[in-house]
Amino acid sequence: MSERPGLAIDLVPDGITAGVVAGALIMVAHMLAAFVLGGSLEGPLRLVSSLVLGPAALSRIYPFLSAAVIGSVIHFELSALYGVFFVVLLGRLRRLDIRAPRLLVTGAAFGAILWVTNYQILAAVFFPSFAVVSPFWLGLVEHSLFFGMTLGLYVALVRPGRVGREDEQTVAP
Repeated sequence: MSERPGLAIDLVPDGITAGVVAGALIMVAHMLAAFVLGGSLEGPLRLVSSLVLGPAALSRIYPFLSAAVIGSVIHFELSALYGVFFVVLLGRLRRLDIRAPRLLVTGAAFGAILWVTNYQILAAVFFPSFAVVSPFWLGLVEHSLFFGMTLGLYVALVRPGRVGREDEQTVAP
């Protein structure tokens, strides 16, 4: 099988899928970590919803269903966007076919970069309520292992951009 010379747009569906799968895994990890550390299972979804709803969403008085729906929409949209970016970037760099261990390391590095960018830079400037969450060791580990490595694993298993995948029809010119 060889890499398809098509457009980056061909990789978008796989990027969305990879991002949503990785997003689901990291959200479960966030919720479990919050609970184990004495917080609430609701905390991560409330925190994400506060990006749109403001600090009021962090209060137990604010209806959890509203916070959960809005938090989930935001979380999975961003996860899908990051998944697309990861897969398309690998495609552009012609790295979709590298060995699985390198994809896992690349994914972990991507997750770490996302954590630094989102939590240490953007959140510090625009969303100070995020500063009290995601300590270095926990945030870095969750983003590298649960989000980034899941993206790498998806690419290693599915091999987006390959001609001859079972779910594609290959037509000779």
